[in-house]
Amino acid sequence: MKKIMGLLALCAIGMASCQKETDSADLGSLDQALNGIVITDLNSGESTTALELGQRNRPDRDSSCRKIPIADLLPAITDYIAANYPGADIKRAGTGRDGNFIVIIQFADKSFKILLFDANGAFVKELNPKIHRKHGPNKHLTPVDITSLLVEITGYIDTNYTGSTIERAGMTPDGKFVIALTLNGTRKLLLFDENGIFVKELK
Repeated sequence: MKKIMGLLALCAIGMASCQKETDSADLGSLDQALNGIVITDLNSGESTTALELGQRNRPDRDSSCRKIPIADLLPAITDYIAANYPGADIKRAGTGRDGNFIVIIQFADKSFKILLFDANGAFVKELNPKIHRKHGPNKHLTPVDITSLLVEITGYIDTNYTGSTIERAGMTPDGKFVIALTLNGTRKLLLFDENGIFVKELK
């Protein structure tokens, strides 16, 4: 996966001042739902499996982005979002080592978009791929670039799953993170809340 989120946003993909949604997804089935998913990048149109993406692009843990308070975003960023994504709520934001900003916004229908801005707050592009599941319930995970996971997530994994390899990551409709990793040849699926706090092991 490209190092394009340098926060997730989906430093994301959490970051600060996140508001929890009340949607109750059947997280216990995510381990099966992740199998065989196909990711389509809206920017390039390329489709591939999440597993292939994860194996093709191993993460550098040092590249993790850091969450920042939404109130600290540059005016250029908030103004752009207000003008081009009217009605969207900024859920969280982060910065990468290169100084770029990644912002996750959510719409009234609970869908998310991930936006990339440069260090000066100028819009770069939209990072909003979709997941289509071949099997499983009709739930959606927004893929998260594994090079830009919250430091809280990578730190927990480094400490508690030493020697593991993160294969892929996704965000649930209510903003939680699902991380698929391999440890000693065994696949595990971990759930973290929107702030990167470990919740439970799903597999």
